[in-house]
Amino acid sequence: MANIYIPRKSNNKKFGGEESGFRKELNNRNREIINKYNNGITVKEISESYYLTEHSIRRIIIYYNKLSVLV
Repeated sequence: MANIYIPRKSNNKKFGGEESGFRKELNNRNREIINKYNNGITVKEISESYYLTEHSIRRIIIYYNKLSVLV
């Protein structure tokens, strides 16, 4: 039996992690990171508490700062 591929309509596309809720969890974690940074916690302390590299924390901060400028 052959499988037939039926593509989704473009308005029904879901991005990685949307269906499982992982994307929402990441956004919540990133907002927590931004709040901690804005309240004076150092990048090093944040990276240690979330088990992420300092580079990853800085990337999150830069990304969210760009978003806030656009809004």
